[in-house]
Amino acid sequence: MFFFCYLGNKRGISVRLNIEMNIPGWRSHPNWLVRSNAETGESYSDISIQTREQIGIVIELKYADDGNLEAACKKALEQIEEKKYAEGLKCRGAKKLIKYGIAFCEKECMVMMA
Repeated sequence: MFFFCYLGNKRGISVRLNIEMNIPGWRSHPNWLVRSNAETGESYSDISIQTREQIGIVIELKYADDGNLEAACKKALEQIEEKKYAEGLKCRGAKKLIKYGIAFCEKECMVMMA
């Protein structure tokens, strides 16, 4: 899978298109509520998913301009907390929350989970 992260330019379009093409069923799963760039908490999360089993998933994407993928992942996870992105999932009944910070730099990617 190859992604670019949104920085307010054409990279954002690439993120959305690549996610839709490379994660089978993430949009079409009949029992999942999937939102991209939806207002949640105090801002707009990149991706939020709620499964039929009441599992809430928040995914925040970052492009690591300096190549420091670990720092960008941590920043993404911090943003999830600071902006309270999981609150909307809790209000819709999510009993378990999974948070992912995903960082990209050119063809490298790192994922951290909280």
